[in-house]
Amino acid sequence: MILNNEFYIHHIRIDEDLENDLPQTLLDENQIEQVLINILLNAVHAIENDGIISIKTRMDSEQAELRIEIADNGCGMNEKEIRKIFDPFFSTKPSGTGLGLAVSYGIIRNHQGSIRVESRSGKGSCFIIDLPISPVDFRKEGGEGIA
Repeated sequence: MILNNEFYIHHIRIDEDLENDLPQTLLDENQIEQVLINILLNAVHAIENDGIISIKTRMDSEQAELRIEIADNGCGMNEKEIRKIFDPFFSTKPSGTGLGLAVSYGIIRNHQGSIRVESRSGKGSCFIIDLPISPVDFRKEGGEGIA
């Protein structure tokens, strides 16, 4: 994984609960990878050191959606921050640009999916991404490839 060094340096354990045999779906691999990197880097910054990030994948057959959950035991966010977290140029970090989650939100929406966050100050955050399993032609929205 691209971020293994970050996890190692900050003493962050990764717990994976990945469902086997997920169906293939129409996605831009590079864009979805960017979303996951953005969320995982934010989790590293929220934890700082000695924490846990959990990554879960599930298939919701009833909704025909793939669900990805990324949770951390970092500093969490208050209600005001949660309402603005996907706004361009909003950041909870002093040196942040506020573009990572705004771009991630756009990528997920272009895939006709949804992204939301559940968080409590001092308790950590969980980002929940739902992506449709049925074929979606997101290329008309600016996507480049199919995975």
